[in-house]
Amino acid sequence: GGKRKAGAGSSAEEGRPPLKRAARPRATNWAQCDACDKWRRLPAGPAYRPEALPAVWYCSMNAQTHTRSCDAPEDSMEEGEAEP
Repeated sequence: GGKRKAGAGSSAEEGRPPLKRAARPRATNWAQCDACDKWRRLPAGPAYRPEALPAVWYCSMNAQTHTRSCDAPEDSMEEGEAEP
């Protein structure tokens, strides 16, 4: 007998068109640094919504997974992303 590798050969999905995701504006949290005036993309979630941020915000306050330095170029919007 011949064993098949995962994803090889026919499957229940063969012959069906791939699923398409509807294009919709993504909700993205943004903040403008009070030192360098650059806009920074913030993580998703209630802790990073504008009403949860301090009145004065700096790049260094961003999450470790995002831009945290005034020396870095300003974050740019991605296609389909809503304006800050």
